[in-house]
Amino acid sequence: MSWGAIMQQPAPGLGKKTRPKGSERPERRAAFRKDVSRAVNRRETIVTAREGAVLTREKAVRLREAVVDRREEAARVSEETARLREETVRAREEAASVKAEVQQYVLQLRDVNQRLVVASLRAQALTEQADHANRLKDDFLATVSHELRTPLTAVAGWARALRLNRVSADRVGHAIQAIEHNAAHLAQLIEDLLDVSRIASGTLQIESQPVNLAAVIDAAIETVRPAADAKGLDLIASDTPSTEPIMGDRRRLQQVVSNLLSNAIKFTPRGGRVDIGVRRVDANLELRVSDTGRGISPDFLPLMFERFRQADQAPSRREGGLGLGLAIVRQIVELHGGSVRADSSGIDRGTTVTVGIPLVRERGDGSVPGVGTYEGLYPEHVQALDVADHADDRAAAIAEGFQTCLARRLSQAFATPHRSG
Repeated sequence: MSWGAIMQQPAPGLGKKTRPKGSERPERRAAFRKDVSRAVNRRETIVTAREGAVLTREKAVRLREAVVDRREEAARVSEETARLREETVRAREEAASVKAEVQQYVLQLRDVNQRLVVASLRAQALTEQADHANRLKDDFLATVSHELRTPLTAVAGWARALRLNRVSADRVGHAIQAIEHNAAHLAQLIEDLLDVSRIASGTLQIESQPVNLAAVIDAAIETVRPAADAKGLDLIASDTPSTEPIMGDRRRLQQVVSNLLSNAIKFTPRGGRVDIGVRRVDANLELRVSDTGRGISPDFLPLMFERFRQADQAPSRREGGLGLGLAIVRQIVELHGGSVRADSSGIDRGTTVTVGIPLVRERGDGSVPGVGTYEGLYPEHVQALDVADHADDRAAAIAEGFQTCLARRLSQAFATPHRSG
């Protein structure tokens, strides 16, 4: 049966209505058609809804897959972020370590730079000191040559004159006295040089024994009084109170006093005055030698107790000497545990030298540092020479011997560092 025949058949039950059959059939058909149309529409709607649901499901699946992918990607990003954080922490730690090392290197470089600057300054200072020492050495050698040549020339001259009988009978005594005087002066120069050599090598020693300083001063005054009288100077010794003996070397202490007095007499003009006195100050005996002489400039005052130092370095200076006496004084006084200083108000205002020596040594045995003995070359050790024959040869031999000894001693003195104590 076709769809048209079906549509022409009446719907079941419709004949029971009150309306006539002829008028109800079209209405039923129209209603049925509407119902069929609605059913078709519903089916189409359902199909469309099902298709939309399938599409929605597919989209949901794709969204779920996308969410899963995003979550996995987020997990990977999180892991990467964590790794980057760890690397950042390590990088910061490494940066801090590198910064600390750099700072350490900077500090080391600064320290090295400071050391280099200090070493450079020290090298420059040492170079200047070496140059100055070389100049002092050259000046000293020239002074030594001059000071030794003068007495040797006098000795050789008088000896030659005696040998050739060119001295009258009344002048023989004067000639012998001149020879003895110059020989003693030469011996004192040699002794000063030997003392300097001992000082440089640290072998200058003293013999400790009870010494009366007043007696030492009296003996030194008697030694230098002829020189003071020759210049018309007043050599005045203050009344020395009775002092207890000190522990020291009598001969070396007398050398100290004699050097101070000789230096004062040398630089005091004719008609001047030299005073010497001793007093007790606390636990020390203080010896003071003052004069009205040339005085000392403030620039030279700190240098006057150094070796080879002289205020007047010119070759034409009026006073002779090697510039060693005060340096020897300082060393001897320091070996006795004392001290020495000089004061002057300036040029032509005189000088005062003060020596302080302790009365009691701290060592329980009463000894002093550096006890020892040695034979010195003093005038009393110089033997008389027979100048009747070959006087020139003997004088030349003496000069050569002195020069050889001096060369050896001076080379040792300059090669050995100076010691101040």
